[in-house]
Amino acid sequence: MVWVFFSQFLTHLQKRRINSALIPVALLILAGCAGTQSANEPAAPGAVTPEPVHYPAPVEYSADQMTGFRTDLTAFFAQTGARYEKTEIDSLLFTVRHLQYGNPHLNLMAGKSAGSEGFTSDELDAALRLLFSRWSRLFNTDGRDLKIQSTEETGEYVQITYRKQFPQDYPFANPEFNLIEVIISRQGELGYLSSTAVPDLPMPRITWNDPEKSRRELYQYKFSYEKNGRNQVYVIQDLGVVSGGKQSALVLVRRKKGNSDLELRPDNISLTYHYTWEFLITPEEGKPALFKVYVDALTGEILESYNLGS
Repeated sequence: MVWVFFSQFLTHLQKRRINSALIPVALLILAGCAGTQSANEPAAPGAVTPEPVHYPAPVEYSADQMTGFRTDLTAFFAQTGARYEKTEIDSLLFTVRHLQYGNPHLNLMAGKSAGSEGFTSDELDAALRLLFSRWSRLFNTDGRDLKIQSTEETGEYVQITYRKQFPQDYPFANPEFNLIEVIISRQGELGYLSSTAVPDLPMPRITWNDPEKSRRELYQYKFSYEKNGRNQVYVIQDLGVVSGGKQSALVLVRRKKGNSDLELRPDNISLTYHYTWEFLITPEEGKPALFKVYVDALTGEILESYNLGS
C-alpha cells in the first residue's frame, strides 16, 4: 500500500511541467520533524508580541524541532501502547509520514462497545479526529481542518482519505500535499496511516494584486511538455485562451540557490506557502483546459505550471 501510494505520487510529479525541478523532492518525503501553529489568530491581551509574519511563509528544518518531535513520538507510543514496524517521519513537512504493520496496533476505540458489525465509519472518523486533536504536533492537524475526500468500506476495514485545508479557506493547489489516508478496522485498530499534511504557519492578510494584470503577463509564456514520447512546446499567443484568475493557495518546493548536491535533504530544499491566482489555459475552444498556471497574488511571479493533458 505504501509503495502504491508513493508510486502514484512520483507518476503525478513526472506529468507536471513546472519552472523548477521538483520531481526529485519525492525522494525527500521519508525523513522526520514536528510543530504546528495557528494562522491569523489575534494576540490575547498581555501576550508576547509574535514573530514578524513573513511572506512567502517559509517552512524550515530545525534540529531542536526534530528533537522535540522525537520526544513527542516516543510519548505517543508510550501512552497508546502501540508499536509499528514501519514508522516514518518527514523532516520537511514535520509530520508522521507513515505508520504500518502494527504490533500491537493503536486501538482508537479501547473501552468502547461496538455494534454487531463493529463501529460505523462515522464513529471511526470521530475517533480519528480526536486522535489528531490530542496529537496535533505529530500530524499537523487537530482534525477540525480536515474534510473527508473519500470513504471506502471493505468487509472488516474502512479506508478514509482526508484533505487538509490550509491556508485560510482558499482552494489548496497541490494535489500531492495535505492528504491523510488511513485504514482502520471495524474494531478501531489503526492498520495504516499515510500523511503529507503540511504544518500551519502564520500567514499575512495580503492585498491581492489585479488578476487581469497577472493574466496579461502570461502573454508569450512558454510551456514545455511531453506528449506521445516527444517533447512539445506551446506558447500563449492569444490571451483569449487564458481564463480569469481564481484565488488559491500553493506550497512551492525548490532546490536552494547555489546548491548542487544530488541528494535532496531538508537543508538544501526550500518550501514556502503562497497566495496565488490560478489560470486555466484552453488552446482549443470546446475542449478541456490543457494547462494550469499559478501566479503569486502579491509579487506577480509565475510560480508553477501544470500540463493537464495525458
